[in-house]
Amino acid sequence: MKKIHIIGLLLAITISAIHCGQGHAKTTADPNTAKTDKVTLTIDGKKHMMGEDAVLSLHYVGQQHLELGVISEKEHLQLTVVCFTKELKEATYQVYSCKGPSDCPDEVDAQLQDVLLAPYPIDPVSSVSTARFAYRAASLGLQPLSFVITSVTDDQLAGTPWKTKRVKGHFEGTLAYVDRKGNDWQIIGQPTQLSGEMDMYCSIR
Repeated sequence: MKKIHIIGLLLAITISAIHCGQGHAKTTADPNTAKTDKVTLTIDGKKHMMGEDAVLSLHYVGQQHLELGVISEKEHLQLTVVCFTKELKEATYQVYSCKGPSDCPDEVDAQLQDVLLAPYPIDPVSSVSTARFAYRAASLGLQPLSFVITSVTDDQLAGTPWKTKRVKGHFEGTLAYVDRKGNDWQIIGQPTQLSGEMDMYCSIR
């Protein structure tokens, strides 16, 4: 039940992008040039280019959480990354879920980070076992998602009430669904290799 609740919470973060300014509008710096949000995902070797049909969002919330949301019906996927950072700057972060088999210090647990890769939400809802998470679990060969911010620049998106910046970066890691079998945690199904690149407007909330 906890994992189902987490999926619902992360999905809410992703879908909230529908009601927020998207990076397909023009910037105030050059109203004649459209700077769109760009996200490319590679999942188990297959590249997914997020087109105009995809809902993309990047928010920096409460001066502590950078929230990336990707949802595409065409590519039949959703991705949410919640990265804890007290400053939006160029840096490398290790992002993983403090649940299940993760070796997670108390200070990291309190940061409320998470990563979710799952099928596009349809009715009936897919089984929770189709979702994949990032863990720090050496016993299972699982390491955190490496989330790298390579550039943060001032760039105001026209038509949005929020201050925005342009953020570029990339990420890579192995995601898995795990469950307890007796006294031990085990990976259920095959782990998923995920990498991605982003060039997006980020709203400062």
